[in-house]
Amino acid sequence: MQRVASLQGAKLNLSALREDSRNEFINLLEESEGRKCLVLDKALGGIMNQVIPDGPKFLKDQGVAYFKELSNEFTSTFKDKNGNTNFPDNVIYIVRPSLPLMKIIASNIKEGKNDGFPSDFMYKIYFVPAQTLLCQKLLQDEGVLPQTYLYDYPLDLIPLDTDLISLEMEDMGALLGGHSGPIWASDGGSAITTVANSLVKLQAIYGTVPNVKSFGTNSAAALKLSMRKRKEDFNSNDPAMRSANASPEIDTLVLLDRSVDIVSPLITPLTYEGLIDEFINISNGFIKVDAEILGEEVVEKGPRMIAVPLNSSDSLYSAIRNLSVEQLGPYLQEKAKGIRESYSNFRGNKDQSILEIHEFVKRIPGLNQMFKSLNQHIRLAEIVKGKTDGPGFRKKWQAERSMLEGESGLETIETLIYERAPFWDVMKLLCLQSVTKGGISNKYDSIRKDIVQTYGFPAMHSLIALESLGLLKKGGNWIVDSGAVGSWSSLKKSLRLLSDITLDSDQTDVSYVCAGFAPISARLIQVIGGGGGGDLGTAVRSLLGPFLDFKQGEVPVDLKEAYANAQNSNRSNATRTTFPSIGSILPGQNVENKNVRKSKKVMVAYFLGGVTFMEIAALRFLSSQQDFGYDIVIATTKLVNGKSFLKGLCPVLK
Repeated sequence: MQRVASLQGAKLNLSALREDSRNEFINLLEESEGRKCLVLDKALGGIMNQVIPDGPKFLKDQGVAYFKELSNEFTSTFKDKNGNTNFPDNVIYIVRPSLPLMKIIASNIKEGKNDGFPSDFMYKIYFVPAQTLLCQKLLQDEGVLPQTYLYDYPLDLIPLDTDLISLEMEDMGALLGGHSGPIWASDGGSAITTVANSLVKLQAIYGTVPNVKSFGTNSAAALKLSMRKRKEDFNSNDPAMRSANASPEIDTLVLLDRSVDIVSPLITPLTYEGLIDEFINISNGFIKVDAEILGEEVVEKGPRMIAVPLNSSDSLYSAIRNLSVEQLGPYLQEKAKGIRESYSNFRGNKDQSILEIHEFVKRIPGLNQMFKSLNQHIRLAEIVKGKTDGPGFRKKWQAERSMLEGESGLETIETLIYERAPFWDVMKLLCLQSVTKGGISNKYDSIRKDIVQTYGFPAMHSLIALESLGLLKKGGNWIVDSGAVGSWSSLKKSLRLLSDITLDSDQTDVSYVCAGFAPISARLIQVIGGGGGGDLGTAVRSLLGPFLDFKQGEVPVDLKEAYANAQNSNRSNATRTTFPSIGSILPGQNVENKNVRKSKKVMVAYFLGGVTFMEIAALRFLSSQQDFGYDIVIATTKLVNGKSFLKGLCPVLK
């Protein structure tokens, strides 16, 4: 069975979240008596593996006689080798609220009716995270709605590692907001509700979070809804509820809209984990690679692709995931040398006692596992290094850096278009140029035309989508900065986002994870946590949407009451742009040793709209620093990279 993260050693008991999700799934299955056929949306397979890592045995114990991925083939599942049909008592679908998927389900139901299912047979459809009116309407138009029971199934936050939990939502555009509300075309209502519900569950399990900070419009909306729900559900007579709130396990919750930091997803990561995701794609903690590439034996006629888990249960991966490719080679070489020496020393010592031999034999399974992991990562590192050593990779990285520093990269973009570079690589650079310059210069129309001519008419759909979202826009001649340019310039200075630090040298600042670029989100959290890093007051004035900061007590209140309490205590103002608790930290000033804590508190950094592995690496680095007072647990609506982020905003070309 595929190995998921064990969650041992987590600073927050994330096993409680996994167990809660598992119990909800058990309840879902137990509501249907008899033999069951479970039909799963393929896109949900990876995240469900995190909920039920012991899949086949678990499903069998729950009465699941048939398990299949959603497809147009349906009744053939229930036929044995002799052609005899044995229908289940229940058919349960777990799917995303997608119209194409509803068409397949409708086709299944019609096929079942034609092939012998009872005329009154009822199908159960569970929507992740929630059903939509459009899905209901399509099922009605197909004539199958009367044969279905429809339910919502919010998978909620699923642990992917000891410091990482995710909703793995598909709708990215719904969680990006501007000053006056969502600036993206999708309706963020259901997405906001899903996030709000996850905040309710988080505090139901770990207690009321006393300190709350929020950046952006949608973060504020999710926070407001979650606080209202908690107030409505609170029972003052429930001692367990009051006890949990009195001793919370999470000290600080920071919510960040993706719109607060559009730049970071557009930057190419330079850490091992980030580059694996960039070139191979990490999905729900696993990558799929050709077995031969990893030196695995391939059974003839069997599947060539194998799933490789990437999480902290692999001690080697945990140690190397935030290293650069240049650091990686020497590290792996040293590990290989250590394993060889262990075996050589054992073979060379002819005078070992029985006890010494026994102790070495006990170490063999661990050494074998380390050797297997080492072999895998050496081969993966070769793939990554082969990509990063190419001139195309260096050209794109240098273009990104020049744009971050305020220069034009249009010449590089035009060259990449003429060379027919991958479409999304071009889009990343074009969006980065637009965001950092406040729009593209008067060359935009020409570049737009070249893109359509080079990549075909479908590229027009993506351009229109990104333009409507504000990621691409036509600027002036750049003699005078626009508001967006002013924002980037201001943030760059106030949060010290650029430095001369490289991945291979100085590792004293979060900017090392991307060779001198510090993600905006990481800097904000660094400043909030009292770890220096910049001037929050100046930065907040340049960010999209409101900044909220308040405390919560044992008894839940709504957001309006929290504001009033904060003002009455003269502690904070929900719409202010200063941060008294760290106001004495000047830009570039480090926190003194007096802030070092013997035991760190837990901070949850919750990204609405996705988080990248570059940001995760920066936050892990920050969390590991002695002078930073928090252990950070990262929560997100989805793990993204530059390509998946932009594709998620351009549904036409998904």
